[in-house]
Amino acid sequence: MPITINDAGEVAFSSVLIPFTGDVGIFTQNRLIVETGAIIDGKRILDFAGGTQFNNVGALAFFARFAGGVGLFSDNSFVLGTGDSVDERVITSFRPWLAINDRGDLAFLANFDDGTAGIVLATVPEPSTVMLLSFTLAFAVPRRSRLRSI
Repeated sequence: MPITINDAGEVAFSSVLIPFTGDVGIFTQNRLIVETGAIIDGKRILDFAGGTQFNNVGALAFFARFAGGVGLFSDNSFVLGTGDSVDERVITSFRPWLAINDRGDLAFLANFDDGTAGIVLATVPEPSTVMLLSFTLAFAVPRRSRLRSI
């Protein structure tokens, strides 16, 4: 994970927790946010899969591997993962691009089972609020099988 800095000057970074164990955590300069082995919404984090972002109010969004797939997480919440549906398309994988605004809304790139890819917008509620997540496919583009040179 590259170092991420927000407009408030806060830094998020990953580091090994205990040498030779493979345990890794994502930290700010003041706290550990999440570590491998943590359980978020019933999913044990096995490894971080890149694509980490940190907004100006200190919320973190990241991709992580868990038993059964790869998922998008926001601080202490599982948002969605491979095998989940968006607009009747099943997510097969994520591309390494992710954005989070100061309200906690997420934008990310996903590949779908019909061969398309698209930007997905997800509105994530506050942890104490119970509401459904809203997913909107902004646009889908067919995936190119190879590049041609002329």
